Formats: sequence, structure tokens, C-alpha cells
Amino acid sequence: RKKEKREGGYFYELYISDKTGEMRAYIFENIENFEKILKEGIFKIKGEVFERDGEIVCKLYEANEIEEIDLREILPSSPRDINEMENMLEAIIITIENEYLRKLLDTVFNDPFIRKEFLRAPAAKKIHHAYIGGLIEHTLNVVRILEVLIEVYPEIKRDILITGALLHDIGKIKTYEYRTGIDLSDEGRLLDHIYLGIKIVDEKINKINNFPENLKLRILHMIASHHGEKSMGAIAEPMTEEALLLHFADYMDTQMFKFKKAREESKEGARWSEYQKDLQRYVFLGGEEE
Repeated sequence: RKKEKREGGYFYELYISDKTGEMRAYIFENIENFEKILKEGIFKIKGEVFERDGEIVCKLYEANEIEEIDLREILPSSPRDINEMENMLEAIIITIENEYLRKLLDTVFNDPFIRKEFLRAPAAKKIHHAYIGGLIEHTLNVVRILEVLIEVYPEIKRDILITGALLHDIGKIKTYEYRTGIDLSDEGRLLDHIYLGIKIVDEKINKINNFPENLKLRILHMIASHHGEKSMGAIAEPMTEEALLLHFADYMDTQMFKFKKAREESKEGARWSEYQKDLQRYVFLGGEEE
């Protein structure tokens, strides 16, 4: 934002950020040089940090744009190791016995673009797992929950359940933009991740010879219904056992993330969290006696 100086001339006020947070910054010198590159982007900067009106701010001296960088260096990222999660994904895929579902998963996750984006995409803009690597972290959590439920309900078709779980949020690889921050892409804003996911999976299925139509419908239905209710964004409500269990596992992981976040953001020893807008409630933390 361009501002006028009291003594004449002008300066710029802007915000700089990395994975640790955000800081107000100012440009008082070399303004003409800065104006040539003044835009949203990734820069290596030099400056001086000082306190102004009780706020820590930065006076910029130099900025050089960076074309390629590991996004985990500048954006909040999953606390879990990406390579380990990728290995877990592969270990799950090889357990699928149905030849068509195994072929589908191989076709999806061996696609270079899909794999790259699946490993780094966030699961949301703000609500849950809203950081680099959040999508694969959330997906693996859902699968782990379902593996437990399979022991309770052994009649469930595991291959269908786990395949649907691995693919339920695949549309999020096109839903978000995450170069300098996390925001919805044009596709994400106009079409939403459920439609985008159905489109991706449907296109991959159509490339597999003789893929059973009934199996296709079951997998696409799981993607369409995993939000549970139409009022929550589902295209359809769960109409198979596998779709129902996927919805509950997905809901459980997102809600538990919110509870965990409420605890982590609260003061040590607090009995209650601040009011959580996403949960629409306070969270009881227990206090020091526990």
C-alpha cells in the first residue's frame, strides 16, 4: 500500500510472511527499484527489524525474487514427514486385491501431476489440515480409522472402502492455490472439490478396459457423498455401507483436528478454550489437575 510522507514523497507499507508467521514491513529507500518487482511472490529479502508502536516490523533494503523453492520453507506444513507418508500410501495401495481397483489406484497415483500435488496440497484453506501436506495426512488418517472399523464390521468390502477413502478428496489437488499462501483456485471456487474429484476419477476409470460399471458407481458415489448431507456440500447422501463409514471417518478426523487445534492454541493450564467458530462451541480442556 502506497502512503504519503508528511515531509513529502511516499513510502510503501506491506506484509511479508513465511511459515513462522506474518510481519508488517516498510520500504523507505530505493523505492523506484522496489516498484519494478513490487508484487505478490516469493523473495529473498534483506532488511532491519525494529519495534514501532509496540509492534515488531521490518524496514526492507533489498528483495530478489525466487522462482523455485520448497513450499515447506515458506508455508505452514504437516508435522509429519512427507516421504514417510508417501511410503504409507504405497503400502496401502499394494494391499488392494481387486484387479480393477488396484489398477485404478495405480493409474491415479502414478500420474506425475496427481502424485506431486497430492503430496503437497492442503486439505482445506482454513478449517482442517490447512497446510502443505495436509491432504495426504488427512487421507491416511481416514484410512487408519476405517481399518479399525473393518474389524468391527467384517462384512464390509475392504477394497471398495479403502479405495474410496484414498480417492475421496482427490479433487483438492485442483481446488487450492498455494504458492505464497493458501487460497481457492478458480476451479475450486466455481466447481468445488467433490465435482473435481469425481471428474478426475471418472476420467481415469474410463481408461481402464472393462472396468465394472457397478464398481465405478460405488467409488464415485463415495466421493459424491462423503460430506454426509446435502446441506454440508454432499452431492448425494451415503447409500452404501462403505460410503456411510467413509463419511463418519472423514468427519471424525476433521473434528478431532479442530479439537486438537483448540487445545494447542489455548494457554497452558486453561480449563476452557476460547470460543471455536468452526466447532460452534467452547472446548473443555480439563485444567492442571489432570
